[in-house]
Amino acid sequence: VMLKCCSPNVVTYSIWIDTFCKSGKLQMALKSFNCMKRDALTPNVVTFTCLIDGYCKAGDLEVAVSLYEEMRCVGMSLNVVAYTALIDGFCKQGEMERAEGLYMRMQEDGVETNALVYTTVIDGYFKRGDSDNAMKFLAKMLNQGMRLDIAAYGVIISGLCGNGKLKEAEEIVQGMEKGGLVLDKMILTTMMNAYFRSGRTKDA
Repeated sequence: VMLKCCSPNVVTYSIWIDTFCKSGKLQMALKSFNCMKRDALTPNVVTFTCLIDGYCKAGDLEVAVSLYEEMRCVGMSLNVVAYTALIDGFCKQGEMERAEGLYMRMQEDGVETNALVYTTVIDGYFKRGDSDNAMKFLAKMLNQGMRLDIAAYGVIISGLCGNGKLKEAEEIVQGMEKGGLVLDKMILTTMMNAYFRSGRTKDA
């Protein structure tokens, strides 16, 4: 109804698309996107990013990747939000090679990475049971001058504990404490559960 009763511009369409995506109405979002192009309006980075993020969160990477490719075909650069959404989507499906490939593309495109991008890839490797590559990516993150926030520490400690690397997790915790960081409830619970699983009830 909205599409028929007014003459929307790029901003209006982008707002509708974002609203549809956030409410899970992806078909309506894509319909609005197609109507936008039919009306000879050129989608901008915000428009594409809303759709890519929405489809990635819904687990529909096929559509998300097609939108990504469309952006590149028209010479449009992705922003960090779109890249992070795609990387997270691949990580959740265990496609770590493609996730890291997108990370490399970000570097090539000159898009500034943030702690969330690195943490997402690290978490993906841990969930695939690949703690070695997770720690290698952590080293890469630190070499880039990125500082770990409490969320990143939580991902690393949880990943190490989940992959049977309790000693390494303890070393991370000790480093946090030496740096004056306060362990949050999630990290404390993760360590406690790991101690119980390993039979070290006194340490818990």
